[in-house]
Amino acid sequence: MNVLSYWLYAQDKEAAQLGNRRIPEQTLHIVDSLGGWCAGWLAQQKLRHKTQKQPFRKIYFCTIFFNSLPFIRNYWCDLLMENSLDCVDGK
Repeated sequence: MNVLSYWLYAQDKEAAQLGNRRIPEQTLHIVDSLGGWCAGWLAQQKLRHKTQKQPFRKIYFCTIFFNSLPFIRNYWCDLLMENSLDCVDGK
């Protein structure tokens, strides 16, 4: 997904510069939400593309948040389990 995401951002940037048909923002968001957000961020920074458009950025950061939820959940569950085991062990 990351390779696809970077490629789509690069294609959209080139299309914008040439005045050609653009990649729909919805497509960029879908690819980012399916795990391509890391390369999406890298492409935005390297290509200086989509960095000023606030409505796009808000949705983009939501894709990062929702992709991070499983990791956050696992971290907190592990932390809670560790604390509850300490209580069971009498430590």
